[in-house]
Amino acid sequence: SVAIQGDTIVSGSDDKTVRIWNATSGEEQHVLKGHSELVRSVAIQDDTIVSGSDDNTVRIWNATSGEEQHVLEGHSGPVTSVAIQGDTIVSGSWDKTVRIWNVTSGEEQPVLKGHSGFVNSVAIQGDTIVSGSNDGTVRIWNATSGEEQHVLEGHSGSVISVAIQGDTIVSGSWDKTVRIWNVTSGEEQHVLRRHSEPVQSVAIQGGTIFSGSDDKTVRIWNATSGEEQHVLKGHSGGVGSVAIQGDTIVSGSDDNTVRIWNATSGEEQHVLKGHSETVRSVAIQGDTVVSGSNDKTVRIWNATSGEEQHVLEGHANWITSVAIQGDTIVSGSLDETVRIWNATSGEEQHVLKGHSGTVWTVAIQGDTVISLSWNEALFWNARTGEALDAGEAEASPAPGTKTLVNVENRTHVKLSGGIGFTTDHAIYDTAHEGNVYVIGDESGMVHILHVQGIEPAT
Repeated sequence: SVAIQGDTIVSGSDDKTVRIWNATSGEEQHVLKGHSELVRSVAIQDDTIVSGSDDNTVRIWNATSGEEQHVLEGHSGPVTSVAIQGDTIVSGSWDKTVRIWNVTSGEEQPVLKGHSGFVNSVAIQGDTIVSGSNDGTVRIWNATSGEEQHVLEGHSGSVISVAIQGDTIVSGSWDKTVRIWNVTSGEEQHVLRRHSEPVQSVAIQGGTIFSGSDDKTVRIWNATSGEEQHVLKGHSGGVGSVAIQGDTIVSGSDDNTVRIWNATSGEEQHVLKGHSETVRSVAIQGDTVVSGSNDKTVRIWNATSGEEQHVLEGHANWITSVAIQGDTIVSGSLDETVRIWNATSGEEQHVLKGHSGTVWTVAIQGDTVISLSWNEALFWNARTGEALDAGEAEASPAPGTKTLVNVENRTHVKLSGGIGFTTDHAIYDTAHEGNVYVIGDESGMVHILHVQGIEPAT
C-alpha cells in the first residue's frame, strides 16, 4: 500500500514496516517498525500517518519524526482498510466490524457492528462512513455517533468495493452488478447489470462511474442515468498495468499484448503484439509507450500508430520496472541490474551494477535515477551511469511515484480520479500522463486507456 501527500510518500509492506520517503530526493527518511505482521493499508493526513496490519492493530505515527504515537487495539482480525479525515480514523477488518478512532488520543470511539461478514472496503466523507462486506450489504454510518443509518440491501454476493461522492454511493459486488445508492435516503437508484463476472472495483468522479470486472472489461457509466457509456474490451487475458495520457489509454495483459484505447469513444486503436510473456511494467511520455516483460525485453511503441519502434535486449531475466523521461529510458530487472537506454535510437547506454537482489522499481527525474531492491535504494547519474550518494541525488522521485494508485487483489487498479479497471490476470504496473493510463499484466498485454470527463491525474 502507498500514499502520498505533498513531498512525502508513505509505503506499507509485507516486511511489516511502514516507510517514509522524500518524494523530491528519493531519500528514505524513516522506517517505522512496530507491526508484527504485514501492513495492508496506509493513509496520511498532514503530520499523521495511519497503518493497518494483519497483526490486528491500527497504528498512528508522526510523519516528521517517525515516532509511533498510538497502537490502536480492538480488532480481532486483520485490518484490511484504513481512512483518515480530520480527527477521525476509520478502519475495517475481517472481524466484521468498522471501528472509529480519535487521531489525537488514540481512543476508540464507537464500534460499528452490524456486518455478518468480512469488511472489505471503507470510505469516509464528512460525517458519513460507508462500508462494504462479504455479507452482501453496504452500510451507512454516522461518524460522530456511530449510529447505523442505512443498510443497503440488494447485492446477492460479497461487496468488494465502495466509493462515495456527494450524495452518491457506488458499490461493486461478486454478484456481477454495480449499484448506485442515495446517501441520504439509502434508496437504490440504479442497478448496473452489464458485467458478466464479479465486479472487483468501483470509483466515481463527477458524473461518471467506472467499474472493473473479472469479465475482462472496463465499463464507463453515467452516474445520473445509470446508462452504460462505453465497454472497453479486447483483451483475452488479465490486465497487469495501465497508464493514461490525454485521450489515450494503454493496457498490458496476460494475453501478451499491449492495447491502446480512445477514452472518449471506447474504441480500441491498436493491439501491440510483440512480447511473448507477461508485461510487468509500462510507462508513457508524449507519443511514446515503453513496456517491460518477462520475455527479458523492453519495447518502445508509438502511441498514435501502435507501431513497435525498438526492441531493447540486454537484460538476462524478467523486466520488473520501466520509466521514461525525455530521451532516456530506465529499466530494472531480476538480473539485479539497472539499464539506461536512448529512447530515440534504442541504444543501451549504461549497465548499472550494485544491487545484490532483484531491482523492483526504477524512477528518473532530472539527471538522477533511483532504483529499489528489497533492502536498499541506490542513486545513479543518468548521463554518466555513476553511482551517487543519497545526498548527491537531486530532484529524484521515490520509487512508485509514476504508479497511479493501489493495485487490489492483483487484478484491479484504482486510477486517479476514481477510475476502476479490473482484469482476469495479475496486474504488475500502472503509469499515466495527463488523462492517458497504461496497464501491463501477467499475460504480456499492455493496454492504453484514454479517459475524458475526469480531472487529469496528478
